[in-house]
Amino acid sequence: MSGTAAIETAPLFREEEHEGERKINRLRLAGIFAFFLNEMFIYHALGAVDAVFHARALTVCAAWMGFAAAVWWSVNRRGFYHRSVKYAVSAADALFLFWLLAVADGPSSPVAPAFYVLIAFSALRYSRKATFACAVFSAAAFLGLQYEALLRRPDLALPAYAVGIHLLSMLLMGAAAGYVVSQLQALVGRAVSTLMARLRAEDALSRYVSRQVASHILAGEKELWLAGSRREVAVLMSDIRGFTPLSEKMDPEALVSLLNRYFKVMIEIVFKHDGMLDKFVGDEIMVVFGAPLDQPDAETRAIRCAAEMQKALEGFNAGQRAAGGPELGIGIAVHSGPVVAGNVGSETRMDYTVMGDTVNMTQRMQARAAAGKVLVSEAAKSRAVGDFSYTELEPFQVKGRQEPVKAFELVF
Repeated sequence: MSGTAAIETAPLFREEEHEGERKINRLRLAGIFAFFLNEMFIYHALGAVDAVFHARALTVCAAWMGFAAAVWWSVNRRGFYHRSVKYAVSAADALFLFWLLAVADGPSSPVAPAFYVLIAFSALRYSRKATFACAVFSAAAFLGLQYEALLRRPDLALPAYAVGIHLLSMLLMGAAAGYVVSQLQALVGRAVSTLMARLRAEDALSRYVSRQVASHILAGEKELWLAGSRREVAVLMSDIRGFTPLSEKMDPEALVSLLNRYFKVMIEIVFKHDGMLDKFVGDEIMVVFGAPLDQPDAETRAIRCAAEMQKALEGFNAGQRAAGGPELGIGIAVHSGPVVAGNVGSETRMDYTVMGDTVNMTQRMQARAAAGKVLVSEAAKSRAVGDFSYTELEPFQVKGRQEPVKAFELVF
C-alpha cells in the first residue's frame, strides 16, 4: 500500500478495528453462554460429569463471563478503545480457555479446538499483527496445557507429534489469517486511492463542466479530454458592457465581489445546460457546447443558455438595485462550426480549450451585441432545434472576412 493510500485509509481501519472488537465482544459473550448451556446440559440432563468438575467449570464460565461483560461495557457501551486492547483481550481469552480446559481433560479435551476459533475471530480486528499475536497466545496456552498434563495427569497428555501439529497449525492459521487481512487492507487501500484520485480529477474537471459531464468523461471517454481533436461545436461568448469605466469607479474589493457574484449566477446556468466553461478573460465568459463530449443538440443548448443568462441577469440587477449597487448589462453571441479541441500548455500546466476561426468569429460577433441582446449566427440558427424567435439583422462586416456576416437577434 502506498504512503498516500495508508494515510487515507488509516482512519477507516482504526474505526473498523474498533468495530471488529465490538463484534468479537458480542461473539465472546455468545460463546461463553454456549459453554455454560452445554455444561448445564451434560451435568443435569446427561449426568456425564461429577459435581466437583461441574462447580469448577461454572466458576471459570462465571469469571470469563464477568470479564467479557466488563470489556463489552467498556468498548461497546462506553466507546472506549485503545489499540493495545486487542492484544490484552486476546491474551486474556487464551488464559481463560487454558483455565477452562485445565479443569477438564487438558489438551485432549474436545473443547481444545476452541483455540482455533479464537484465532478466526481475531481476524475481525483487521490487524495482521493482532491476528498473529492471538495465534501465538493460543499456541502458548495449548503448550501450557500439555505441560500441565504431563506434570499432573500424564494420561491426558497428547503425543509429542500431535502437540507439534497443533502448535504449527495454530501459528500457520494465524499467519494465513493475518495475510488475508493484509491483502484486504491493500485492496481497500487501492480502492480508496483510485476513488480519491477520481474525485480529485472530477473536482478539477468540474471547474470546466458540470459534475455530471465530468463523471461521464472519467467513466469512459477520458481520451477525448486528453487528446486533441477536430470537433463541431457551438461557442457562446458573453461580455459585460461598460465594464472598464465601471471598474475605474469601484474599489477593487467591491469589484471582485461583484464579479464573483455575477459569475456564480452565470456558471450555474452554463452547467445546467451542460456547457463547458472554457475560460474567463476579464469579465468575458467563453463557453463551449459539443466538447469534450459530443452533443448533437449543442446549438440548441447554447441558445437556450444564452437566453437564460440574460433573463437571470434581470434578477441579478433587481438585487443590485435593492442594495444600491451598480447594475450590469451583457452582450452575448452564439456561433457554431469546426474547432480544434484539446489540452494546450506545458507538462506543468495545461488547459483544455478550443481554437479556430469559429472562436474568432464568435468573439467578433459578441463585440457587436448590445447589452441585453443575444446574437446568433446563421450557422447556429440553422442547426438549432426549438421554438426560437429571431429578428434578422443587416449583414455586417467583421475583421478577417471579405463577405458580410449574416446574424440574427434572439427574441426571448
